[in-house]
Amino acid sequence: MLVALPLHAQVEGGLPDGTPAPAVQITDLDGRLVDLGASIGQRPVVLEFWATWCTVCAALMPTMERARQAYGDQVRFVGVNITVGERPEAVRAWVERHRPPFEVLYDSSGAAVRAYDVQSTSTVVIIDRAGRVAYTGVGATQDIPAVLARVLAADPDPRSPSP
Repeated sequence: MLVALPLHAQVEGGLPDGTPAPAVQITDLDGRLVDLGASIGQRPVVLEFWATWCTVCAALMPTMERARQAYGDQVRFVGVNITVGERPEAVRAWVERHRPPFEVLYDSSGAAVRAYDVQSTSTVVIIDRAGRVAYTGVGATQDIPAVLARVLAADPDPRSPSP
């Protein structure tokens, strides 16, 4: 029996589905500017707004790992550290110990948090290939692989060979 999963989880805040994804610039852990807009419109992007101290984020990590293993060649995975109470050195040490399944960026200015109207850690935003918000969810029980399967099926890569 197949059960349809909603693409949009109930959250307060966040951008509505179909909204063009903001192309913000934030830094990496070395202070280099990274343009999040560089991948928008190229391939789907998963943004997780997280922190090292976030227990819900830790609980979501295995799901993110499964999603990365299944779709890492088709989707860009980015973890946006919200920087509340976190210094780059501490985040870097945590990343070296835990090896999260995403590229880690450091939102010291809060630009991405504001642009995506993020209300809490463990917020995940999935942007489709067309550059629009396809999903926003919060919490440890999000089924990111299922959402990505639906996003990819709804908008197959035109460069991929037909079945």
